[in-house]
Amino acid sequence: MRKSLYASVILFVLGIGACSDDDDVQGGGDDEYGYDDGAVLADDAIPQTIPHQSYFIANEDWFGHEMGSCNRFYPEKDTIVYRCFRKANPGKTLGVTTQFAMNWGGYIYFMSKQAPRLVIADAETLEEKISFNVIDGDGRGCLGVDVKTVYVATTNGIRIFRVNKWAFGGFVKGTSSATGDLYEGQIGDMVRAGDYVFAALQGKGVLVIDPVAHEVKKVIEVEMPGALCVDKEGYLWTSAKEKELWRIDPYTCEIVKQLKVAKAPSVGWGAWRPSSLCASTQKNVIYWNIGTAGIAGSTGNQEYRYDIDKDEMGPINGVSGYGVSRVETLIDVIVNCGGGAYDGTTGEQVSSMKILGGLTNENASYAYFFPSIPFFEDTNEPHVLVNQIILKPGEEKKICLSDQVYDADNTSVSILKDLIFNEKQKLVTYRVERDTLYLKAGSVPGSTKFIFNVCSNGRENEKSVRVDVRE
Repeated sequence: MRKSLYASVILFVLGIGACSDDDDVQGGGDDEYGYDDGAVLADDAIPQTIPHQSYFIANEDWFGHEMGSCNRFYPEKDTIVYRCFRKANPGKTLGVTTQFAMNWGGYIYFMSKQAPRLVIADAETLEEKISFNVIDGDGRGCLGVDVKTVYVATTNGIRIFRVNKWAFGGFVKGTSSATGDLYEGQIGDMVRAGDYVFAALQGKGVLVIDPVAHEVKKVIEVEMPGALCVDKEGYLWTSAKEKELWRIDPYTCEIVKQLKVAKAPSVGWGAWRPSSLCASTQKNVIYWNIGTAGIAGSTGNQEYRYDIDKDEMGPINGVSGYGVSRVETLIDVIVNCGGGAYDGTTGEQVSSMKILGGLTNENASYAYFFPSIPFFEDTNEPHVLVNQIILKPGEEKKICLSDQVYDADNTSVSILKDLIFNEKQKLVTYRVERDTLYLKAGSVPGSTKFIFNVCSNGRENEKSVRVDVRE
């Protein structure tokens, strides 16, 4: 049986772990490790971080004049490559009003409101892999669910995109719109946390989706749905009321905190945009903007931060510009849609790069990009650090799985984890619950192993982990 976990939770996936009958040795004999050889295998060290060289900003661009676009910023070189997708793909463009983009599995997914509504490009070269004019509705956002699946939000619901086939499946059950109205029942932000995928549904609340069965299991009712993010500890945050954010347990869906705020972030439902609510991967801090519809640079614009560990909230300076901000995953600075970067604690500017107007040798006016959302490189792979677990006969042990994995580009709780034991082994009993592996050794010494698979930002890695029962 395959026991699969995302963030800090158990999920059951269909599939059988293909393990040989001699995966464990009890009371004598040899396997690939050698029976009772007394070996102690240290955990792997955390790998050296590969730095990012650039970041991206997806642009709506000037509706009626230009198709959507993307700019790439190289802070160390003080260089901006404007409309970088077009430069990598002569004669091709993104869709009309590109509103969302993400880096998943070595590809960038560009979502636009109108055709081509989904464009998928290589994350390094930006060369187009495939594009779709028709996705059964106008484009909204998207979310990587696992290595084989991406959820694509449209005005008609959430469609299932099969990455391994580069093709669409059906809708997530319970999300398709009965009316097809562009401005009724839209999907806002989507995130994956704990047991579920969570998706904000206009006028209803937060959909709780089973990512294996691809169906809505329940709805968390909130007055003002739209904005979602996941903090460093794996908890869900959602806009709930005009002046309230909720922190929700992603396994039980229970509200664990109701945070009073000056104004909660929102999604621009009338002219759809992603919300400004986002989280740091380095600190237990969330950020949002309280401008009109949560748009930086709009009326009443102000960026706020909330430090969850310190229970401290307040405004920060320096973040402005059309579109939303996001937190750079490695260096923990806020990147706004004007291209500037700011310290997430003080608001002090750390990069002065910004979109310029009137550039020479460029056939465009860069005053009308209407940038939407920043997104980042994914230069680091996920790793399993643990190599061996040792128990005494009859001993029980619990192991936090997030402590055993690492990806510099992600939080450990947001790494999808899949443990595959040989069901025929009798050496230990085991279960997985809330990101914790519970092991109990039998009375007979011996050795076995399990496969520890991880998926982070759509990239996989795995390791065979040894389990020894010995005095």
